[in-house]
This record gives sequence, C-alpha cells and structure tokens, in this order.
Amino acid sequence: MARKFLTGLALGSVAAVAAYKALSEEKRQALREQFQGRFKDLMDYLTEYSLLALDVVDGAVGDYQEAASDKLDNLKDTLKDQASKVGNHFTNDNFDAQTEELRQTLAQAHQAQAAPEEDIVIDQTKEQAKEPEKTAGEPLHEP
Repeated sequence: MARKFLTGLALGSVAAVAAYKALSEEKRQALREQFQGRFKDLMDYLTEYSLLALDVVDGAVGDYQEAASDKLDNLKDTLKDQASKVGNHFTNDNFDAQTEELRQTLAQAHQAQAAPEEDIVIDQTKEQAKEPEKTAGEPLHEP
C-alpha cells in the first residue's frame, strides 16, 4: 500500500512539474504570485489562531493562579488565627484555677462513690411465700 502511495505521489509530482514547465512565463509569474498570496493568507490565519489560543491559555492559567493565590492567602490567614488562638490559650488561661476545679470535681466524684448508699434489693421470694398462688381464672391485680 505504501508503495502504491509513493508511486502515485511521484507520478503526480512529475505531472505537476511538466504542467508548470508548459506554462508561459507570464502565467508562471501569476501562478507564483497567487500561490504566495494564499500562503501569506494561510500564515496570517494560523498566526491569529495561535495568538487566540495563547490568549485563552494565558487567561485560564491566570485565573488558576489567581484562584490558587486567593486560597493560599485564606489558608495563611486561617493558620495565623489558629496560631494566635493557641498562643493566647497558653499565655492568658489560668491553668492553676482550672487544675483546682478538676481536682475538686474528681474529689467529689470519689466521695460520692465511697459513700455507700442503700441499694434497692428486689427479693420477691418472701412475699411469694406469704401469698397463696393465684389460679388461671383470677385477675392478677386486685382493685
């Protein structure tokens, strides 16, 4: 297949050269000028298209950089706020008072556990021995 393509390309080129040589000098010059004009138009179109594509890419990259910069600035501000909160916590809080409050709370909880309260014991064995057993037809609760 490649051989056929190359053969067709070679024969087409030979025919184009022969046709060009058969033209008069005036027609050759007119053909050259027409070709150069179309080539310049094509190059202008491609240049404009590539510049437009570059503008689009630059705009997208600029938007991305701006958004990333904004997010980075927000992150920096958040970190500074958190760092100041942590610093204020360690410098302004009264840890001795907080520790004393915890100690008192724990001591009260320990005293509450140490003091035995009366437990509720449910033992129905004594009551069942005193009451006679009910039969199937009698109500369980008496009014």
